Amino acid sequence: MKRGEFVLLLSDRDHYLVRVEDRKLNTATGILDLSKLKKKKYGDVIKTHKGKEYTVLRPTLIDMFEKIMKRVPQIITPKDAAMILAETGLRNDSVVIDAGTGSGFLAMFLANYLSKGKVISYEKNEDFIRVAEENVKQAGLKNIVLKKKDVRKGFDEKDVDMVCLLYTSPSPRDRG
Repeated sequence: MKRGEFVLLLSDRDHYLVRVEDRKLNTATGILDLSKLKKKKYGDVIKTHKGKEYTVLRPTLIDMFEKIMKRVPQIITPKDAAMILAETGLRNDSVVIDAGTGSGFLAMFLANYLSKGKVISYEKNEDFIRVAEENVKQAGLKNIVLKKKDVRKGFDEKDVDMVCLLYTSPSPRDRG
C-alpha cells in the first residue's frame, strides 16, 4: 500500500475507510497502527493492540462516495446512476458526455463502469469543477475528462454513444 491511499478495514463488527498514513486509529475494539498498512496488500489482516482483526480491502467507489468525497450541488445517487446504465445499454467501451459535472458523482460512476470507454464532463461553475477534480483524483479514475465550459454553448466531441442531460431547476443567481 502507498502512503495516502484509501483502504477499507473490515471486521465482523464494524468497518473504517482510512488513509494509509503514520497515525493511530482508536476504535471500540482497540488501537490500529495505520502505518503498518504500508506493508500490507489487499486481503491481508491488521490487528488492533488488543488482537482484534480487520481485513484490508480495496474500497469501492460507493464507499468513497458515502464516506470521503465532497458534495457541492445535488448528486445523482448510485441507484439512479445504475438505472441510467440499465436503461441506456451502454457498453464498457462507450464514450459519454455528462452535461453538468457538479461534484462528479455521475461521471465517476459511469467511468468506473466504462473501463475501456471515456466520460467527458462539462461544468461551467468553477467551484464545482475544483471539487470534482479532487473527487476524481481520490477515485483514481483515468478515463474522465473535465471541461470548464457551458454545455448549452455546444460540446466539442462527435460520435459519442450518449449525452446525459439531466434537468435541475436553476438557482436564483442563474435566472437573471
